[in-house]
Order: sequence, then structure tokens, then C-alpha cells
Amino acid sequence: MINILTIIFLILSFTCNAVVKRHDVQPEVYEVKKIPDFFIDMPHEGAAVLIDKYWLVTAAHVVFYDYHDKPIMLHGVENRIERVIFHHGYKEDPGNRGQGVAKPLIDFLSNRDDIVLLKLAEPVEHLNLYLDTMIIKK
Repeated sequence: MINILTIIFLILSFTCNAVVKRHDVQPEVYEVKKIPDFFIDMPHEGAAVLIDKYWLVTAAHVVFYDYHDKPIMLHGVENRIERVIFHHGYKEDPGNRGQGVAKPLIDFLSNRDDIVLLKLAEPVEHLNLYLDTMIIKK
């Protein structure tokens, strides 16, 4: 699964024409005109990316209650989360680090793997899974 994610991130990095706004390009060129189909709004907060017809990937900290067997809307079509797989290196935030001291928080955040896979019960057939919507055209 790690290999699949690595390949996806590499593909995304090569298809993006800009990471930093250039001084010689008008700001309107960087505006997203339409939300890409693979971008999924998560319940309550956060977002996920549709990486396959059955799989979403998101930050583990946005899955703050049991998502297993819960409904999720995918651009107007309801599906159900069949399985939730947290990375083995993910740790829950224990909180209570004291006031005004950032180092314990920074150490905690830098030593956890904040990623989760969500398997959908039904394949997503109504969305365009191609990455061509990300390419910024001049």
C-alpha cells in the first residue's frame, strides 16, 4: 500500500505546473475553477482524496470517531465506509502538554504517522478519477 501511495504522490508532483506562484503569471491562472472529483469533503472537518474506486486517503486526525459502517457523501452520492485502516505509527493526541511550551507538541506531531485509509463499500463510478483536472493550463 505504501508503494501505491508513493506512486500517486510522485504522479501528482509531476503533473502540477506550479507549487509556488510565479511573479510573471497572473493570479487567476492559479484559481481552481471546479473542485476536482477526487477531492472529497469529510464529515465535520477535513478532506480526503479518492485514490481508487474503493479507497480514500486522509489525515488520521480528521477521523475522530468511529467511521466504520458510516455513510459518506461523495459529490452528491451516498456511499458507506466499510473499513478504516490507521497507519501503525499513528498516535492519538494525549493533550495536557502545559501552557506556552511548544517543544512537546512539535516532538509529538513529528513522531506520528498521521494517515488513514478508508475503504468504501461500493465502487465510485460517478466521478472522474483522472488527474487531468489538476493540471494548470496557460
